[in-house]
Amino acid sequence: MGKGQSPTAEELQFIYDLLHQGYSDADILREYDRLERDGRLGSLPFRYDPRFIRQRRKEYEAARATLGKSESQQTNPLIAKMQEDHYSELRAVVQEWKDNIYTSQIDEIELDEIDDKLIMPFSKHDYQFDPLFDCLREHLPFQTLWENQHLWIREIPDYFECCKRLQKGILEDKRVSELMLRYPKWEQIIKPILECIATQSRGEEAELINIPDPETGEIKPFQQVTMEPVEGSLKRISHTQRQETVKVVGLRYVDPDICRYYMDSEVANEVIQRFTELKGLEEEIKASLSAILIQRSYISTKCKLCPQQSNPL
Repeated sequence: MGKGQSPTAEELQFIYDLLHQGYSDADILREYDRLERDGRLGSLPFRYDPRFIRQRRKEYEAARATLGKSESQQTNPLIAKMQEDHYSELRAVVQEWKDNIYTSQIDEIELDEIDDKLIMPFSKHDYQFDPLFDCLREHLPFQTLWENQHLWIREIPDYFECCKRLQKGILEDKRVSELMLRYPKWEQIIKPILECIATQSRGEEAELINIPDPETGEIKPFQQVTMEPVEGSLKRISHTQRQETVKVVGLRYVDPDICRYYMDSEVANEVIQRFTELKGLEEEIKASLSAILIQRSYISTKCKLCPQQSNPL
C-alpha cells in the first residue's frame, strides 16, 4: 500500500504543505488515513510508515534552510550590490576578451634578425591573466567556446614559428640581401613581399605585383615613394596658385617576381593555411562573446567568487 514507492512531485507538495502548516509526523499519517477513509486520496498512495515522513521532513528542512539563506542574501542590499559589481567586472573581462583576441596578419609580424624573435605591434593575451578569467569558466559553461579558445591559444605559437621560417627564408635569399644593401629597412623590402602574401591569405588580389610601368606598361620592379606636406609650408604665389613643400616619409622597393616567388612558396601556403584556421576560430569566439554580452549569459550561473556564494555580512 505505498510502502517503498518513491513520492511524486504531487505527493511531495502535499506533504510539504502540511509541514509548512506545522503538522507533526503523526498528524500527517492521520491525514493520509482520513483521506483514505473518505476516498479522497486520488493519485496519492496510502502511507503508514513514520520513517517515510521523517525522511521527507529532513529534506523539507534542508531545502527551507538553503532557500532561506539565498533569500536572505538576495534581500541584503550589500550582498546584492556586491553581486552586481561582480557581474559588471565579469562583463568587463568578457569585453576585453572579445576586443583583444586577434590573429596578427602575416605582414604585421616582423622578425628581429639580431635576437631571432618576432616583433608584433601589441600583446593580445593579457586578458587570460585576469583572476576573473577563470571565473568565466563557471559563469559561461559553453563547451564550444572553450574548445575554440583552447585551439586558438594552442595553434598560435606554430603560426608564429611558421611566419619566422618564412621571413628567415626571405632574408637569406641572395636577391633580397643584395637589395637590402640599398634599402636596409624591413618595411622597404620585406614588408611588400609579406603584404602580397597577407592579401592572398584574405582571398584578395595582390595589387602590388600588378602595377604597370606608366611609360611602358610593363610589370617590373619599381620604387614606391610616399610623401606628405611639410607643416606650415603652404604659400600663395599668385591669386590662382599655391606652393607647398613636401617631404619623403616612405620609400619601398617592390619586385613583382620576388613577391610572386614567395606567394607561391610552400612555406607561404602553410602560413596562409594556419592563418586562415586561426582567423576562423577567432571569428567564432568573437561571435560567441558578442552573443554572451547581448544575452548577459554570465548572470545565469554562479562561481566560487560570487558574493552570494559567501555567508552574508
